[in-house]
Amino acid sequence: MKKCTGAVLLFTALSVYIFTACPTIYPGDSGEIVTAAYFLGIPHPPGYPLYMLLGKLFTFLPAGTIAFRVNLLAAFFGGLGAFLLYLVLRATGKKYFTDNYLLAAAASLVFAFSLTYWQQCTQAKGGIYTLNIFLLLVIFLLLLKEGSLLLLAVITGLALANHNTTAPLALAVYLYMLYTAGKKKESGIGQKVLLFPIAAGLTAFLIYLYLPIRSLANPPMDWGNPETAGNFFKHIFREQYGTVAGTERSLPLFFRQLGVYCSSLFSQFTPLPALLGAAGAVVFFKKTKSFASLLAAIFLLTGVGFLLLTNFSINSNNIYMINVFYIPSFLVLIIFMYAAGSIKNYGRALTIVVALTAAATLVFNFSSNNRSSNYIARDFGRNILKSAEKGSILTVAGDSTAFTTAYLLMVEKKIPGPAVYDDYGLIFSRGDAELEKIPAEDYLKRLDYVKAKTLSSSLSFFSMGSSIHKDIATLKGLRLSAVPFGTVYRIVKTGDKPEYPDVSLFPLSYEKDESSKKDFLARSMAATYYYFCGEYFRIKGRKEDAKLAYAKAAGIGADDQTILDLLGALYQQEGNIGDALVSSKKAVELDPYSSEMWNNYGAALSKAGRNTEALEAYAKAVKLNGRVVTYYNNLAAAYFNTGNPAKALEVYNSAAALNPAGVDNYGLGAT
Repeated sequence: MKKCTGAVLLFTALSVYIFTACPTIYPGDSGEIVTAAYFLGIPHPPGYPLYMLLGKLFTFLPAGTIAFRVNLLAAFFGGLGAFLLYLVLRATGKKYFTDNYLLAAAASLVFAFSLTYWQQCTQAKGGIYTLNIFLLLVIFLLLLKEGSLLLLAVITGLALANHNTTAPLALAVYLYMLYTAGKKKESGIGQKVLLFPIAAGLTAFLIYLYLPIRSLANPPMDWGNPETAGNFFKHIFREQYGTVAGTERSLPLFFRQLGVYCSSLFSQFTPLPALLGAAGAVVFFKKTKSFASLLAAIFLLTGVGFLLLTNFSINSNNIYMINVFYIPSFLVLIIFMYAAGSIKNYGRALTIVVALTAAATLVFNFSSNNRSSNYIARDFGRNILKSAEKGSILTVAGDSTAFTTAYLLMVEKKIPGPAVYDDYGLIFSRGDAELEKIPAEDYLKRLDYVKAKTLSSSLSFFSMGSSIHKDIATLKGLRLSAVPFGTVYRIVKTGDKPEYPDVSLFPLSYEKDESSKKDFLARSMAATYYYFCGEYFRIKGRKEDAKLAYAKAAGIGADDQTILDLLGALYQQEGNIGDALVSSKKAVELDPYSSEMWNNYGAALSKAGRNTEALEAYAKAVKLNGRVVTYYNNLAAAYFNTGNPAKALEVYNSAAALNPAGVDNYGLGAT
């Protein structure tokens, strides 16, 4: 039985992952990752070259859609990760404790069915993180078995070529190797000092050469054009994203962030592994301070260390995005938990408890992670493309929308739709010679080009979240406005009333899939959909239907700042200032770095007669984005309303310097 336990574990984990895998693209980055792998292209920084090469191999599988095949790559490395954890636990037991293969298998299944890890095993983007865990466990196994130094360096280099977050972990491994070599007084320690970083760095660099080589071939997905030395290194080091910590640091915020991490940890596999892991860590340190210190360092770096680095503002979107980076810390906790099994007289009882925990984890997390019927991203993308008429220009924004449409247009090619652009100016640039001339790193110029192209077209559409939406209000000379049309906005001349397509033409499979209701990105898509349903009913004069649709959008998107902001603006238009204030305030609490949301909250405060608070809100909008003349107009009006016309005049002058045509001349004249 002992010999086949590992094989049974691998088969069990893989079977569960394949059964629960998403059959098509998933919300978020999944569409981009699949498209880039299919064309051997380049996704967003750092480009994930190792994953692109592996993903391309999986696109040849004779199973389902292209997206499903790449989803299977995530499942494959997820299953291998669970199996390797079993081997690591047994190697740990043999070296430091007692080899308990049943406990090792049970503990591995607890991790395999943990909430976030299992989530990543069901969709393409998650494969980046399951591959990360696989490579980290190979490193652990080589360290425990004192394997080849060169092989260890090469595996570390592969991990570095998979994701940047491996860098601090690689440093921890390097320091551990030097410490143990010095402690044992091994000969050739100088070789270790040089060979490991050189071999690891060279391996990573050779894999990253994929980026310029493929960029020179101009694949359909060629983010950042990393074919020059400058673009190459900017892409690797994620220069596009700037600093990682944008939130103002404070001790209360840190404790709230720590609380979010602990909540995530406990939700992975019940609180029991955390309690047992703490006891096991004590046992581990008594047996071996060096390897236990390495594990503790990785636990801290990918837990508390990561939240210190990112210093994220607390909202559902941010929590969703960063949970994946905590997976290595969850992994370490399971290794520590296994060590608790060596406590005298408790091994057998602990094995039973951990086995029951594995079963409970499987049951509790199944409905959240069973994505076998999850078609929401595919449906949402199809609705976006069907909404824009053939021969028009469609500008998409936001990862879920842009990447979903990219997959449908580039890979499946089933919808003959409009000419598509994106707010990044990076995804759909192929075929536009003028856009290609603008350097990839010059985001603002690319954005301005896309906006000008969209606004000057005789037939244009854009998706929710596009920066075009707020710009239309400032272009008074063009007399343009945006009206809901299907599941996008259509740009029309003020006063025009196009024939709106019936909402029944745009179905969404949200209600049929339980996993969508427990996933933030899927719920965000559904909330957007029901908001547009409400807009359709409102335009058609069906007030009760509109009210129900808006209420559904608000319920599904209760933690989605974009939906709350839109509903706040809608309630303002309807004169429902009380609900407008509630929605707009919650929106800025969820996203305190959105200038548009602060501006909308200021408008609600102003209509409620709370002028001093409105002034503060408008000032925050201007501080966050000083390029939008509407914010200046509103701020100036707020100064006027609070009895400070001199300051109002100063702000109007700033607005005039920014865009003379956009100044509110009536307000200026009154001032």
